[in-house]
Amino acid sequence: MEAGTLGLPSQLLLAHGAWLINVFSLPCLGHCSSTTFFSNGTQECANCNYFNDLSCPANKKVCCPNGLCAPTNAGCTCTTSGQCPSGYCCTEESSGKTGESSRRPSSESPNEDRILTGTCYNSPILPNGTQICPNCYNLNGLKCPANRKSCCPNGLCAANYAGCTCQGSYDCPEGYCCTEESSGNTGKCTNAPINSSGKQVCPDCNYWYTVSCPASKATCCAYSGQCAASEASCPCKASDSCPPNYCCSREYEYTSTGDFVQGKCTNAPINSSGKQVCPNCNYWYGLSCPASKGTCCPLGQCAASEASCPCRGPGDCPYSYCCTHEYETTLQGGVCTDTPVLANGTQVCPYCTDFNGASCPANKSVCCPYGECAADDLSCSCLGSGDCPRGFCCTEDYSGNTGKCMNKPIDSTGKQVCPNCYDFNGLSCPANRRTCCNDGMCKAAC
Repeated sequence: MEAGTLGLPSQLLLAHGAWLINVFSLPCLGHCSSTTFFSNGTQECANCNYFNDLSCPANKKVCCPNGLCAPTNAGCTCTTSGQCPSGYCCTEESSGKTGESSRRPSSESPNEDRILTGTCYNSPILPNGTQICPNCYNLNGLKCPANRKSCCPNGLCAANYAGCTCQGSYDCPEGYCCTEESSGNTGKCTNAPINSSGKQVCPDCNYWYTVSCPASKATCCAYSGQCAASEASCPCKASDSCPPNYCCSREYEYTSTGDFVQGKCTNAPINSSGKQVCPNCNYWYGLSCPASKGTCCPLGQCAASEASCPCRGPGDCPYSYCCTHEYETTLQGGVCTDTPVLANGTQVCPYCTDFNGASCPANKSVCCPYGECAADDLSCSCLGSGDCPRGFCCTEDYSGNTGKCMNKPIDSTGKQVCPNCYDFNGLSCPANRRTCCNDGMCKAAC
């Protein structure tokens, strides 16, 4: 006797006129039955396609592809049209081309999907126009009806391809683009991305497939997705939004609502009147400042020389140049210079402590803590002793007036010239007036 599943003889598993229940759930064994349905109407043997010479009962005479008996072809249940009889499609499509799955989160196990069960239908479109079979690419021998004969990439039947709905150009047939591009809204497919009034109806030419910008606006701009007459006409938010050898007339500028201010790409950063139209030469790719203004300043302007660079502070100047302004709270800027003190003695860069590599001149070689160049420590001006070199005190004690640094708090006449003995900055009251009193004065006794 020939051995069957689990070592049992095959004759014991299959008997003429009966079929083993749940044969595909082995090693759990069923039993052979001569009836395919229980008396309560429940199908007893799992798959009518393998009834072993038995048939579905008269009231459910159709054997559906999924193995269940049904009264009619339309009574067959399914999860995809392939489980329907030929010429019928399924009202659910768990693996359709739409990208939409009939899998839904299970209420019993929210983290798992369950496959929805539909029914087989002999027309994908109801008389009221509703498409009940979701994927026209899998209609199992059926077609979209004559009044909606075009099968769209998202699985819907439409009167023509221009009637296809979409959320991006990827949902449209070849030669068509979408009037929405991943905005979350539903648009329409069109083969005319620019309408008769010249308006671009498909928002981003970078996502079009086998559709091109028209000859009158043949350039597809990289940043904005707009069709333009030339690269110089492309809108941009900064120079890195423009093609090589072009710069943007805006550089990450914002509106009051936080949106980018839109500029234009150009290959002429300095216009014919000499005005710089692209604000920051440090961000240009493939372009340079013109020969007449060949220096690209740290702040982004083209200038005739480093000494001509505008600035708000030394950090905006090339090294060894200082700024005639020091981050002042004024909109007026300064200029960079490598001569912080002019020949007439005027100091044009306010703080020698921040000369950015430049130096005080030889005749004023001392850089005072308060920021001025001076001939010596005694020539340093101050508002208080903290503005003086160590071992010097100030003739003013933060009164608001400008004083001078002194290396002796008491002058030759005996007058105390530094008003606060508690802030002598390393100096002391003299031996004959060695007590520092509460009023800041040096006295023999308080």
